[in-house]
Amino acid sequence: MKNFFVVTLLVFLLTACLGNAPTQTELDTLGTVVAETLMAIPSATSTPEPIATEVVATITPEPNTVLPRSLYYLAADSSGKSQIYRLERDGVTLNQITFEQGDLTGFSISPVDGAVVYTMQNKLIIVDANGENGQTLIQESNVENLFNPLWSSDGKIIVYDSGKDTSAYLFDESKNEVLFPGSDAEDIYPVSFSPDGRKLLIRKHKIPSSPESPVLIYDFASQVLMPIVWHNQPYPCFGYISWDTSDNFFCYFHVLAGGVVPGLWRVNASDGSVESLVESFQPPFLLVHAPYQDITGNLYYLYGEDQGMAYSPLSLVRSGADGVTNREVLRPETFNVLNALWTPDGSALLISQNNGSNSLPANLVFVPVDPSLSVVTILADASTLNSDSLRWGP
Repeated sequence: MKNFFVVTLLVFLLTACLGNAPTQTELDTLGTVVAETLMAIPSATSTPEPIATEVVATITPEPNTVLPRSLYYLAADSSGKSQIYRLERDGVTLNQITFEQGDLTGFSISPVDGAVVYTMQNKLIIVDANGENGQTLIQESNVENLFNPLWSSDGKIIVYDSGKDTSAYLFDESKNEVLFPGSDAEDIYPVSFSPDGRKLLIRKHKIPSSPESPVLIYDFASQVLMPIVWHNQPYPCFGYISWDTSDNFFCYFHVLAGGVVPGLWRVNASDGSVESLVESFQPPFLLVHAPYQDITGNLYYLYGEDQGMAYSPLSLVRSGADGVTNREVLRPETFNVLNALWTPDGSALLISQNNGSNSLPANLVFVPVDPSLSVVTILADASTLNSDSLRWGP
């Protein structure tokens, strides 16, 4: 019935347009139009309306991630030259970032844009995160090798070891200058920026090698170089250093070697005072590595007791802020630690291990604090790895 009405309407309209009675040709044309119109009209047969369904978006799964960020480090290439490598977050994909003809002697990553600066021979070189667009910032003709570049948190300063001196490259002025001059009897080299970039730790190293190599705190605002003092004596802060906050940092050591006593100390960066947390002067020696304090005050670190072994296995422990109260072992495994690096959120740490008898790296493992999560082997063969060079990418 609906179709008949439509056709009748079409005939009426066309006839009205033609005016007079249609000729045979006009009738044929009209028939063609009507036929085409009928074909375009849906069938009168009842068709159920489609049921509204929820549209499900197609989601491409992200690749599996093991690491919280990409990981940069130094390792020997196929020709034995030290180069920068980047391990991606999947813990598998490895990219070589530099392809220099000489050995790299240190690198640092910009906290602003992820650019990489490194030292090679007497050059300070900057590249982007993929190792491209290289530029030599400085080349010191009177120095054989530069070492240990450190990038400030605002990305405006790079300090480095220029042989005997601590020097700085200033981006705002595109120039370098000596901050702390050394001498033939003493090297002065940078150790670490505070997280806010307002302080710089430097070490004065006597020549020839001497245990009297104290760390000092330099405040950029006041331009004061302050010693670390413990029991009214300059404190050398042997071993490793890591910042807790911009006002405090830890000194720690986990190997029984020479006259160095292993343990853990907290240093106030405002006045240079020292708080002893874990120490021992006779067996069993208390070994501490990689301290990390969370926002609640709990202290996490790798801990072991040594009876004279060169490399004692360490356990992951947690204690109160004093390093002793309520100390408990968090995981059943022990680790032959060369060096370690915490994730930025403190949920896990990377541990470079040896075989328990020498200082050569054997593997690199990822260790969650949560014991219900498995330890993951990141590098099964870390024999070419520089264990002190582990750095998180941005």
